[in-house]
Amino acid sequence: IGWQMLAFVACVGIVITVLFGLAPAWRASGVSPHEALKAGGLKQSARIGLLRPMLASQVGFSFVVLFIGGLLLLSFRKIMDVDLGFSKDRVALVDIGTKDSAMKDHPDVTALELLDTVRGIPGVEAAGLSSTGLIGGNFAWVVTASIRFPGHELESIKPRFLQVSPGFMETMQIKLLDGRDFAPRDMAPGSIAVLVNEEFVHRYLAGENPIGKRFERSMEDSKLAPRQIVGVVRNAKYNNLREATAPTVYESWGYPAGTLEVRAAEKPIALAAALRELVPRVNSGLRVDNITTQSERINNTLLRERLLALLAAFFTVIAVVLAAIGLYGVLSYAVVRRTKEIGIRMALGARRMVVMRLVVSDVTLVIAGGLAAGIAAGLALGRFVVALLFEVKPSDFWSLALPLSCLLLASGMAAIPPVFRAARVDPVAALREE
Repeated sequence: IGWQMLAFVACVGIVITVLFGLAPAWRASGVSPHEALKAGGLKQSARIGLLRPMLASQVGFSFVVLFIGGLLLLSFRKIMDVDLGFSKDRVALVDIGTKDSAMKDHPDVTALELLDTVRGIPGVEAAGLSSTGLIGGNFAWVVTASIRFPGHELESIKPRFLQVSPGFMETMQIKLLDGRDFAPRDMAPGSIAVLVNEEFVHRYLAGENPIGKRFERSMEDSKLAPRQIVGVVRNAKYNNLREATAPTVYESWGYPAGTLEVRAAEKPIALAAALRELVPRVNSGLRVDNITTQSERINNTLLRERLLALLAAFFTVIAVVLAAIGLYGVLSYAVVRRTKEIGIRMALGARRMVVMRLVVSDVTLVIAGGLAAGIAAGLALGRFVVALLFEVKPSDFWSLALPLSCLLLASGMAAIPPVFRAARVDPVAALREE
């Protein structure tokens, strides 16, 4: 916060105060003393006509802010409740870089030695390697390739491919549904063993036993490489939380480069020092580029959604407070203006419930009109934020019900004090007021 920001806020406050203070000041300066004395109680019982459109506008505007803010909050909650298909808790991600010396001779042996060394660290429950980490990796891993089953043409839908080592599924707690997991022998060059997810089986092998099935995948050199399914795993998210489930193939990864996933017994970041020290010991050509956690990496992909949710929560609170203050002020003003009228009615036998209904009736239709206009405006403006929403639509029941209920509850609570004040008016004191 600098002096420019403070000066801007001060200027805005002064301008708003002057603009909104001019109307009542001008109206007060134009009052004729003679007419005011002659009018007496008649003016005191005048209704709140001028404030009605202002209150309706405030209620309508508050509903629009609540509606848009509610959409963003509902969307954020939806995206936070997404089933990842794996466990993000207690997982450290180690980005490992390599020199050529680490990749020349038997990289699969180096990778296995690295995994065995890391698994021997106290506090480590499991460890695995992958070409890149899940969700928010250093680069988009969406590698797609055409596949063909024996006796068929190339499939029109290309599955995604991710390279992982033995222990990856255990570390990320991606459930094995059928078959077997990768074994150390699958890391050797030329291995054709692959794992596939549920969506792959549903898309290409519906009604068939996938274990043992063979297919061919296109390579960069336009050749077709054979693959054999040895296991089926649960669907999981990979690039981001918004993505739809796609058919996925896990190929064996026999290189020490990429991302090392380490599941810790307690806090994963506590293993950072040991990992930085032990990784280069396995091979001088290995280096640790970065260490973070899976939870942190996922949270970093949601920075925009989290910021929008925080802003939405702030403005929805402001909208509710402003609407409540506006309604409270108008009702209190109406009670003061009609004190003598209320006293006369009570002196003539009006019951308290009649008086309370009399006070509320002035603003009930105004609030209803403001809400109707706010709902129409909210639905019209909601289409501009659809691109920011996740599994939430402006026309959904809860999208409309939550802001409407919130605003009605705030209005009811704001109306209680002035309504009860009107019901407690002493007729004798009210008639002696002037």
